[in-house]
Amino acid sequence: MIVGAGLFNLAIAVFHVLLGRVLGWPEKLEVLDRGNRAAMRLLNTALIILLTAIGLAFAFFTADVRATALGKFLVTAMLIFWFVRLVLQPIYLGWSSRSSLRAIPVLVVGVLLHAAALMAAVR
Repeated sequence: MIVGAGLFNLAIAVFHVLLGRVLGWPEKLEVLDRGNRAAMRLLNTALIILLTAIGLAFAFFTADVRATALGKFLVTAMLIFWFVRLVLQPIYLGWSSRSSLRAIPVLVVGVLLHAAALMAAVR
């Protein structure tokens, strides 16, 4: 399950590479000042790097994730991350947005995969 959680994070990282185009950021972010525009892109880039690093660690260093306190901490941290992301989705984007509703099942899968990964790590 740790590898599955890793692959999930890598898939979400790939999605975030495409996110700007999917959401039309080149046009839509033009209304923001330069600092806010940059913040959106910087935060998205930082998230891509983080999700890729965690995804690769979970996929290729499974034994270390399972056997070390640091590995268990990282799985726990990512479980909390995906749970909070799931909770905040409808708060920030509402229940009426079609894209928001599509994201909910994906986020539930992320929470479940990381919960299963944590259970595998603590066995």
